[in-house]
Amino acid sequence: MQYHFNCNKEMAVSLPVLNKIQNKELSLINYKLTSGICAGIGNACKAQPKLIQSIILIDNGCSDSDFSKLLSGLVDLEHCKTIIYKMNIFSNLSLTALRPILHKRRPCNLEELRIVQCRINSAVTHDLITALTESSSLKRLGLVQVSFSNSSFSQLCDYIRDARSLIDLDLSYNELRPLQMFKLLEVISKDRKIINLDLSWNMI
Repeated sequence: MQYHFNCNKEMAVSLPVLNKIQNKELSLINYKLTSGICAGIGNACKAQPKLIQSIILIDNGCSDSDFSKLLSGLVDLEHCKTIIYKMNIFSNLSLTALRPILHKRRPCNLEELRIVQCRINSAVTHDLITALTESSSLKRLGLVQVSFSNSSFSQLCDYIRDARSLIDLDLSYNELRPLQMFKLLEVISKDRKIINLDLSWNMI
């Protein structure tokens, strides 16, 4: 299988990661992933486009490079609906690999993206929101404990205002300043699409 081949190629231990898939969801929580295993999962998705529809990675020790290798395979999935990535690293390489997934159109579009506590700096945040603005049909977006510059936050507000599908938004733990909160709430107050909004642990 392509997964085992890539694990061996990268001199990583081939763990039974794919056996953890249930109902087309791969959920790995506190499960350490090497570069080879991430590449193996990505290539398994390329080889089997119907393998999964959702992936949840929490505290896996993934570097930016590791996650980019995995993401490069998700773009070939027939339906990649959910990506939840928490307590790992997300930076430029991951963003580059994520862009083609964000550009996929209905009915193959990504519906949920949550990036939580992944040490995103303000420059990467800006580029991520640019990618969302360019093309995405997300229903659920979570950007938790990320770094916003004034320009990237203004860009986020514009994205929220113009997003047609967004119904769930989590911006908790971002240390948003009062002026940022005011601008966001002004946009939200005019948006009747958003059903769930989490702004906890910000400066309200």
